[in-house]
Amino acid sequence: MKNPIRNTEASPTQPGILHGVMPRAVLYLLGIALGEFFTSGSQPAIGLVVHGIVLVLLLVQGGAAKRRVVQRFYFSMALVPLIRLMSLSLPLTKFQFVYWYLIIGTPLFLAAFFSARMMGLSIDRLLFNFSKPGSQILVALSGVLLGYMEYVILRPPSLVEDFSFRLIWQPALILLIFTGLLEEVIFRGLLQQASREFLGRWGISYAALLFAVMHLGYRSMADFLFVLLVALYFGWVVLQTRSILGVTIAHGLTNIGLFLIFPFLATGNYEMPDWLPMPPPVTVTVTASLTVETPPSTWTPVPTYTSAPTLTPMPQEPTPIPPTMTPTPTPVPPTVTPRPPLAPFTESFPQAEVQVPNAYLVMVDDGDPGYYRAGGTTWLSENGVGGDLVWASPTTGEADAVVEWRPVLPADGYYEVQVFCPVELATFSEAMYAIGGLLEPVVVLVDQNQYQGQWASLGIYAFKAGEGAYLRLDNHALAAPGLDEVVGFDAARWVLIAGEE
Repeated sequence: MKNPIRNTEASPTQPGILHGVMPRAVLYLLGIALGEFFTSGSQPAIGLVVHGIVLVLLLVQGGAAKRRVVQRFYFSMALVPLIRLMSLSLPLTKFQFVYWYLIIGTPLFLAAFFSARMMGLSIDRLLFNFSKPGSQILVALSGVLLGYMEYVILRPPSLVEDFSFRLIWQPALILLIFTGLLEEVIFRGLLQQASREFLGRWGISYAALLFAVMHLGYRSMADFLFVLLVALYFGWVVLQTRSILGVTIAHGLTNIGLFLIFPFLATGNYEMPDWLPMPPPVTVTVTASLTVETPPSTWTPVPTYTSAPTLTPMPQEPTPIPPTMTPTPTPVPPTVTPRPPLAPFTESFPQAEVQVPNAYLVMVDDGDPGYYRAGGTTWLSENGVGGDLVWASPTTGEADAVVEWRPVLPADGYYEVQVFCPVELATFSEAMYAIGGLLEPVVVLVDQNQYQGQWASLGIYAFKAGEGAYLRLDNHALAAPGLDEVVGFDAARWVLIAGEE
């Protein structure tokens, strides 16, 4: 049998061929990068459309191609936007996060299998063999170091509640098969070979860059460069050993260390940054300090902060109110004339428009002006206001997801502050909402489980008109969260109860 790598070098490097195919390859790379930019930002629907267009174009061009080399390239490339389309479109909200890899990966395995059959690639031509076992063992073990290095960059929360074999073995097996094996079959077994046939000496770099682009969702340039270097390393190893076995195990060990092992080994060795306030204890008699400074450059756009006074939890009487809180009236600015509460308003949901007769209502949803976040994942779901929401896994370590809602209030007065808790994507039992723009900031503890698909009231407070008010929530947990707990960051609204209309 002819060697699939050695005999495919000549074709793409012939004069005139590389000149014609490289622009098309670059355009598809830019299209996928654009799709990732939108899906990892505040407009995932646009990202899905971009990925869908790229997928259709790749399939059409692959089907119309007459040369087998061109067909292999386009069909293997089509798997990349398919990964993102499936990860954002499948109904996964009823499953724990670790099982998402299995649910998404199973149909992707089938897609990779049929793509390989269409491309005429058998198991041995997919480079899944045991050649050079000594080198492959060393490569496989390098995954431990790679996992630690990426953990230092990202510091994600663990996917399991406790560091025990009973809880770790199943997620570890899922990560090994549905990230390590699956991604190496796609990117090194199919795409790298097809890219080398299509682009010649640039094939390994192209496949590595495409692999790194699919990690843009972490919003970390350091991680993007790290993944790019790892992909080049894996590509070089496959070229030398003519096998993806070693890099498959290394890839799996990298993710096992990143998501299951190193988060526990590093427990307690973290420091909250100055711009991110540590949530106070649940007991309302405890006084904490709130320091607010200019947020990091990862916030887009960057809101303007002002220094806040000492944070003294000052609970009001929300509806309902935690039983341990004692209502304390909020001082009223001299210009505000208190009025009796207005008649209950009516609303229609999940439509974004809410009908509130005889009252002002200001709502800030994800993607709206006044909605600022660092970290978290945008999710398309009818459970959220406007058809989407932002979520994050809770962590007892350093918070890696922070959201602020900053309304522009139309008048001075008493406003009821409310937050929406999407069904199944807001189940955090210790959501600590910090309310600012008052004489003294207030922190309210909310069990999001109690308000599934409802607006939770955080109380009634006196606000001045304009841009001074804000609401802040992060994903820091005071105690070890449950495996099924999710912090939901959806819409917040300020309803004028009494004041100047």
